[in-house]
Amino acid sequence: MASREDSITEYWQALLGLHEVNEPHITFLTILAMQHAQHAYDIVCAIETHIEMVKPNAKLPAIYLIDSIVRHLPQSPYKFLLKKNIIHTFTSVFEKVDRTTRQDLFNVRQSWVGVFPNNKLYSLDWKINTHLDPSWPITAIAPEHGSSHADPRCPQLRQQRHWFILYVDDTKQINGIQLLFLKPLVDMKISSLNIIKSWVICVKVFFQYFLRKEMMIIILITAFVLMIIQQS
Repeated sequence: MASREDSITEYWQALLGLHEVNEPHITFLTILAMQHAQHAYDIVCAIETHIEMVKPNAKLPAIYLIDSIVRHLPQSPYKFLLKKNIIHTFTSVFEKVDRTTRQDLFNVRQSWVGVFPNNKLYSLDWKINTHLDPSWPITAIAPEHGSSHADPRCPQLRQQRHWFILYVDDTKQINGIQLLFLKPLVDMKISSLNIIKSWVICVKVFFQYFLRKEMMIIILITAFVLMIIQQS
């Protein structure tokens, strides 16, 4: 079985080739997602980050990939994980693309009835209609009175965005990928000690992947000394 890092690297490299609507490649990425379902959380993060990074004309294929995964792997963790940020993911693409692509997005959205929960679809429709395009129809059934139109979890999920660290060789080809799940400082009790601990974590990760281990040891010793001085 491939390691977590190898699995994410393989998927990321395959994802980089998705720059146009190509059904065989989308099918391949769906199958690859199934094979690496034990790393679904990381794969979803890779897809969402890919959508944010690529140019507008390469965003629609990634939406088609999401559609393919949730349809063909309904019992996997992917559907639940992709659902969390689907409103932000979809609307951020809609905002950047041209009118023709928006029509394609509309067709995808209309096909999601029964795929994603109605409250998600209503929030998606409502956000586009209210903030981006008044002509976008709200076709989902309105939630019961008292429900919020907007997805209340979206800001928190965006705040806890995962960090990608890519390290490349001299030819600029991706050698590997490491996902770091660092809880933001806003979720911690802010204190000088906690700030130092967070700084030590970041330094450790950086030097673990970018510099020699000997240098990492020196930096960690220095950080430890600074922490002792801060406590005294």
